[in-house]
Amino acid sequence: MQHQTITLNLHDIRDLFVAPTIDPFSEHETIFMGQSGLERIINKLIEIPDHCPVPRIIVKLPGEKITKNLETRIHAIINRYANMKIEENEHQRKVLRANGLRELVPGLIFLVLCLVLATLIQSSLIPGHGSLKTILGEGFTIIGWIVLWHPVEAFLYGPADLRKENKTFKLLKRLSIKIESV
Repeated sequence: MQHQTITLNLHDIRDLFVAPTIDPFSEHETIFMGQSGLERIINKLIEIPDHCPVPRIIVKLPGEKITKNLETRIHAIINRYANMKIEENEHQRKVLRANGLRELVPGLIFLVLCLVLATLIQSSLIPGHGSLKTILGEGFTIIGWIVLWHPVEAFLYGPADLRKENKTFKLLKRLSIKIESV
């Protein structure tokens, strides 16, 4: 399978890390979009399936902007950035799990109370009109399940997004970066 190449035409190497001001008249992709080159790379990496080879990055700069050891320095900066983002995401996952766990027990107690109330309201023990009893009973059931939404989301969906993001940052660390003169 052939390597994908991501090419960035930058005005300055800082545009790789710092988002420039949007300029719709610019020929440079990052200035036109108002995104850092790194953001553009990450957005393209997210789309790459697992079975594809690691893409190559070509950064095109004006010749006078290319300095000695620039590729090595850029690779080191990207690795540092990716490591810090991975560490930050792992911390976020731990916080999400802790918050979800802390909210789960009260949420389950509230759900049980709502279900008991719903059952009592809809039972023959409480007098009243059938439609009103049904609406109130179903309302308590729905409210009980809504309260559980955040704890369930904290366990299922939040961590999955952070894992996917970390996968992208791990791929970012493995990229081959080539600096070329425009």
